[in-house]
Parts: sequence; C-alpha cells; structure tokens
Amino acid sequence: MKRLSIPILVLLPLVILSFLLPAQTLASREWAVGEWKIRQHFSDEGRETTFTGRLRIHREGHGFEGRIYFDAVGQWEPLEDIEVTDDTISFSRPKYKQRFRGHRRGDEVVGEYRDRIHHGEWKWRAERVGVLGVLNDSARMVGTMKTVPTLEC
Repeated sequence: MKRLSIPILVLLPLVILSFLLPAQTLASREWAVGEWKIRQHFSDEGRETTFTGRLRIHREGHGFEGRIYFDAVGQWEPLEDIEVTDDTISFSRPKYKQRFRGHRRGDEVVGEYRDRIHHGEWKWRAERVGVLGVLNDSARMVGTMKTVPTLEC
C-alpha cells in the first residue's frame, strides 16, 4: 500500500494543475470576447480610404471564433486562425487575404494588417462596443448596425 501512496501524492497535484491551467490561460485571453468598432485604413495610388465596421469575437471550446462586418461590403464574413494572448490578437480575413495583428490598450486594439492582394501593410484600430450579451449605450448588437462615433488612428 505504501508503494501506491507515493505516486498518488505526486500525481494528484499534477492532475489538479492540469485542470486549472487551461482555465487560467483562457481567462487571461477573455478580454478579446465581445463586439468591437473597427476602422481599417488603406491607401492605393495615393488615395487614403478608411473602412468602418464591426468585429465580433466569441469563445468556442478552448479557442475563439469570430466574424467581421464592413459597412462598404454590407455582409458578415467569418474569420479564421484567431489567436489571442494576454495583450495581442491576430486573425485572418480569408476572402480578402488579409492578416490582422493588434495590441490591446485597455478597451482598444491598435495594429497592422497585411493585404496579400494589394501587397502592403496598413493600420487598423478597434474600440470595444460591448461584451456579447452586455452592451454599452453607444451601440446595439442585435439586427442593424447603429452609427457610432469615429475613431482616430
């Protein structure tokens, strides 16, 4: 009986930690979940354009899923390869071959995106509108898109 008690005493803390660590890691990335106003800057042949829209991120299992809506496009698009750390997020917009990377600054994310169609890198910014299910007064997440104040990059 003594032979079994030593391995159990050693393994029990490891088993407990294995259940706690994924939850702690996921909790530290929870900041990304919610709805965000997004501004995507683009320049082509000397013309500067800013596209506005929405970004929605939600948890799915041990990872994240999301979609993006740009007013100029007029439809929601699925995102792929969403990666979130304690203070960064990255995701792909496959239809337009764009890869976004951003750094969290409170309730904002500021970053760059690479566009493989137009072969360049430009800036983007997002500001939290609400956590899914909990809204700030400035926007509604159900149904239509409400006009929101502009963001400066």
